[in-house]
Amino acid sequence: VFLMSYISLAFMVAILPIFISLMVFRFGMDYFTRWTKLFTSFMLQPIILFAYLSMMLAAFDTIVITGQYSL
Repeated sequence: VFLMSYISLAFMVAILPIFISLMVFRFGMDYFTRWTKLFTSFMLQPIILFAYLSMMLAAFDTIVITGQYSL
């Protein structure tokens, strides 16, 4: 997920000039807003992934190693 989102972000940045030029015209504004939503989604995926992993590792540490009833 991490690598896929970074590769997708690189591709999205590469086609950015096309969508900026579409923003000027009324018919292209819808394409630009879709591109913006997709770009934001690809930017948030690594953040959510690492937040989930850090919470999972903290829970695993508590359950297995440092908790009162740890294994």
